[in-house]
Amino acid sequence: MRHDVFISHSEEDKLAAGTICRALEAAGIRCWIAPRDIQEGEDWTAAIMHGIAQCRAMVLIFSRHTNLSSHVYREVGHAFNHGLTVIPFRIEDIEAEEKLLYYLGSVQWLNAFPLPVEEYLSHLAAGVSSLLAKIPVQKTGSSSTGPEPEDRTAAQSRGYGAVGEGDKQAVSSKSPASNRAILFLVVAIGVGTLAGAILFLSLSARSHSPNPVTAQNSSSTPASTLPDSTPPLREATQAPGTTELLPVSCDREAALRSLDTQLAATVTFINRTQRPVNVYWLDHSGKRVLYFKLKANETAVQETYITHPWVVTDSANQCVGIYLPVSESNRAILR
Repeated sequence: MRHDVFISHSEEDKLAAGTICRALEAAGIRCWIAPRDIQEGEDWTAAIMHGIAQCRAMVLIFSRHTNLSSHVYREVGHAFNHGLTVIPFRIEDIEAEEKLLYYLGSVQWLNAFPLPVEEYLSHLAAGVSSLLAKIPVQKTGSSSTGPEPEDRTAAQSRGYGAVGEGDKQAVSSKSPASNRAILFLVVAIGVGTLAGAILFLSLSARSHSPNPVTAQNSSSTPASTLPDSTPPLREATQAPGTTELLPVSCDREAALRSLDTQLAATVTFINRTQRPVNVYWLDHSGKRVLYFKLKANETAVQETYITHPWVVTDSANQCVGIYLPVSESNRAILR
């Protein structure tokens, strides 16, 4: 079956892409997203090109990582070549570089900041639905980029859990070799679905929000002393693909609050100033909750969620920066 929207995103923004995909599909918009809709053993580039060609629009998730992604640039160019309407959904206050402005300079953008991205998803879904209502649905037919998928299969093993179901590629041959391939595919999907279900249940069991704890020095507080439902401080280690967070203006604190989500994240706070700082979590009503203090040149890792903002203040509790996690692994350098 055909899809309505191709979701283009960088590897670093895959968690935000999953959230956006779920919201659009909950609104009845059929989405194509990698890696979920790429078949086992399928050529990645061919699958992307075919996915774009059989959609009617593209939602481009734009962040600082987009400007650095050659894959996203090629996807946007291919979308324009196929006459797709591109909707840039900007999740960070970042401007597009010149090569992308070639395609996007005259396109209407949707901004998804300063609040968490979930606050803007209903507006995005409404805009995409309105756009699709004006674009005729093409009949399914042959394509030079590959065969048209026939039906849907479970996709929890493709990296987005409950986002939706992936396409299963049509199989026409009835030879013994093909039968063995089909059996292998069914077994692989079954194992992947079971793994996805276990992961989903384990995530569901976790608390959606951290509980307040007494302010403690991160260098002397073992994780075992914190309540079970409290995301603990961990020893700082630099994970591959860590996103360096830029501070949000303190003027926006009054508009921020934590939202429930299952998208876990970590923020490594690095205090490179010569003064101590306080690190606060903004709870679900937007109130500060003191989590810990960092001395000069100290580092601490805080487990959190992507929709939870963190406020850093000086010793007089004057805000010096607000940090919003945007990926699974984040780093906030306090200068």
